[in-house]
Amino acid sequence: MLCKDEKGQVLYLTAMGMLVLMGFLGLGIDMGVLRYEKRLLQSAADGAAIAAANNLAYVGASPADAAQNALPTNGFPGSSTLLQNQACPSSVNGLTVTVNNPPQSGQHTGNAYVEVCVAQSQSTFFMRLFGVNNETVSARAVAGTGAPGNG
Repeated sequence: MLCKDEKGQVLYLTAMGMLVLMGFLGLGIDMGVLRYEKRLLQSAADGAAIAAANNLAYVGASPADAAQNALPTNGFPGSSTLLQNQACPSSVNGLTVTVNNPPQSGQHTGNAYVEVCVAQSQSTFFMRLFGVNNETVSARAVAGTGAPGNG
């Protein structure tokens, strides 16, 4: 037997449950987009590191310029900010390429290796509701001119 006060409880609980589910769906979409962008940036960083390492063998050739010029080939056309011999940035505006020779960290050190960090600010969709408008996505790659089999 239902009292007058109990009508509409299912509607209220369903609405609240849908709100929570939509929040998790939005968070999942934003995380998926950020992971996809990271995968694209990793491919670009790998290509830029290989291009920069190829320029190490030539006197007067700039590894940093080679890394920056490799980005349009890997899906990142347009202008980018170039930094050299600095730590990889944790927060950027736009596309930033950092080239370090020798690498700043990791097991591969020495002038035979080049470290390339590519970072980009990615706007969010649903996380804006919680005050997160942009998130920095970054990738790091190291390449060298060592003999095959030496890593």
